[in-house]
Amino acid sequence: MHLLRPALGCALGVALVAAGSLPARAAGDDVSVSEAAQRLTAIRAERKAAEARIAAAQAQAQEATTALQVADEHVTAAQAVDRVTGRRADEAAAVATKATGVETRAVGDAREAEKALSRAARNAYINAMSNSDLELFAGFAADGPEALVNIARRDMAFDNIGDASLVTAQRTVRVASEAKAAAAEARSGYDDAQAEHAAARADLQDARAESAAATADLRRADQAEKSAAGDVRATDARYERAQDVYKSALKESLAGAPPISSGPAAEIVWATLKKEGFSEESIAGILGNLQQESGIDPTVVQSNGVGHGLAQWSAGGRWDNGSASLISFASANALDPWDARTQVRFMIYEMESSLGGFDIDMFKDMTDVLDATVYFHDVYEGSADSADFVRAVRGSYALQWYARLS
Repeated sequence: MHLLRPALGCALGVALVAAGSLPARAAGDDVSVSEAAQRLTAIRAERKAAEARIAAAQAQAQEATTALQVADEHVTAAQAVDRVTGRRADEAAAVATKATGVETRAVGDAREAEKALSRAARNAYINAMSNSDLELFAGFAADGPEALVNIARRDMAFDNIGDASLVTAQRTVRVASEAKAAAAEARSGYDDAQAEHAAARADLQDARAESAAATADLRRADQAEKSAAGDVRATDARYERAQDVYKSALKESLAGAPPISSGPAAEIVWATLKKEGFSEESIAGILGNLQQESGIDPTVVQSNGVGHGLAQWSAGGRWDNGSASLISFASANALDPWDARTQVRFMIYEMESSLGGFDIDMFKDMTDVLDATVYFHDVYEGSADSADFVRAVRGSYALQWYARLS
């Protein structure tokens, strides 16, 4: 799938591969292109780790926010229950106090009634015996049956007095007993209300503790997110400096090399892929391959009529054969198949379709130009070029495009 194989970049590329790394001075730092690329890769990895920490902190913050909302709802509900049970306890206390007062008075009344009954009975009996028993006995001796009638009348009066006092005393005792029962029930109700209120108060304390814990978790998550964001900013600043070092090293290593051909669509390819989230290194790897394939010209047709366009898609194959071909893709999207933007979009479509196992997410984040060049060739292009030739020629093109456009 290659149209031309000019020798102008070959010597430079071979030298790069053979030497492994060429020393260069950049921004006061004495590094090679390879070392500078490794620094970029390491910093990018640090940034990804910081971004992962931000995502984790944001997830934790979301969980803590949800937990806090739930906890606050629990606090609100527990406060309502606490207020209700508190009122019940207060009301039960008032009822118990009142019932206890009634009980106290009733018991006192019962005791007094019993004492009064005892005194009345004793006094009635003693007075009756002392004042009239001898007289009645003497009258009986003199009058006979009439004296018996008088004695009977006196005993009946005593009985009536005793019966009335007894009924009153019994009623008073019964009232006292009922007051005791009512007071006991009221105190039991108060105890139950107090227990219910204590349980509600404990639930409220638990809910407040839950809310405090969720608030603390949210605060920690926010702090973790801020810390990770600070790390991202720091790595961005370091990456910019490292990128300057890399570009300076690359520029020095390419000094004196013959210039690559203009590549009429190179800037279109670069801008389109950049907009789609490809790293500059991965785009340079694509351009190095397209330089070898077509000179980055979307209108080129291979001399034998097989290869077409930027990537030299084969006629009878990926260019025009089947629903997954470039011609079908352009037709379905009302696009010009010979336009560079159409062809770049088709490349992305094929990469997203995992053509040949292509991992577009991994490729987009590549930070080594030569590695990106080799990966794109081996997985997407698949020409017969040797591994050494790919790194030497296509890799040198890629490095030059990177130096020119990044």
